[in-house]
Order: sequence, then structure tokens, then C-alpha cells
Amino acid sequence: MSTQAEAISASERLLRADLDGAEFTAGIDRGYWQPISLQWPHAVIAVAAAPRPGGPASYALRFDFCGYPSAPTAQLWDISTDGPLSVTMWPGGGPRLMAAFNPSWKIDALYIPTDRVALEGHDGWITRYACHIWDSTGDLTQYLRLVHGLVNDHSYTGARG
Repeated sequence: MSTQAEAISASERLLRADLDGAEFTAGIDRGYWQPISLQWPHAVIAVAAAPRPGGPASYALRFDFCGYPSAPTAQLWDISTDGPLSVTMWPGGGPRLMAAFNPSWKIDALYIPTDRVALEGHDGWITRYACHIWDSTGDLTQYLRLVHGLVNDHSYTGARG
């Protein structure tokens, strides 16, 4: 008879260890992000946003961690409906934010160099955005720090409305 520990994949075990790790818990302690749910291979994590008129306190991301520690992918998520966040509620702001949160590109992935889907076909990002490229020896905080930085940037204006 197999135990529950045996039923958990190596990818899930690694993610759970990272969720308990110092980097992730330090981000929770600092108020940068908050785990909402984990139902393998998906996790919902809320990332705190800078206060803006009409803007939310945070944006939830629904991650797909298949193949972790390879790069995950994530989409903006509405916790209240347990579905994709309406584009009118997506973060708005300067060109960098509008590029990263770009529903004209895809609604189920962010256009950032830590996202598995966005990395496909963007070999130039390896040198252009070297400090932000997903590193499989790191952990999920790479992705979270980048999103947190975007929604706390001076050019962030709140929800698009």
C-alpha cells in the first residue's frame, strides 16, 4: 500500500518545500504575497499592490507548476469567482506594465521572462533580461518578486477600469 508521501510527485514535493522555505515565507512576512490555495499542479497566490484609487490591495495569480522547477506559468485570477480576472480589473500603468499584463497577447499567461509560456520563442530574452530569466535552481519567488515589483512601480495606476 502506498503512502501519501509516495503519491506526491517530485515536482510537487519541491514546490511544497519552497512554499515552506525562507524566501517565500520572508515575502509573506513582508506583506509582499500571500498563499491562497494549492491543488496540485495549481496554486493561487495573491501579490500585494501599491495603493491606488480604485485599485485592489492585491492581484491573485493562478500558477501552473507542471514540471517544476522548470518555469511555471500564471494568469491573473479572480478569487471570488474562481476564474480568470476580468481584463477591466487587470493592472494598468506605464508601458512596462501594459506589456507584462497584455490581454492582447494572452489572457492565460503574463508576458514576463519568468513565465514558461512567454519564454517560448523569446530566446533573445536570455541576454536582454538576464536578471529576470527563470532560473530552475531558484524558486517561485523569482516570479513573485517580478510581479510584485510591477504592481508596486511608480507607473502602476491601479485597475484598468
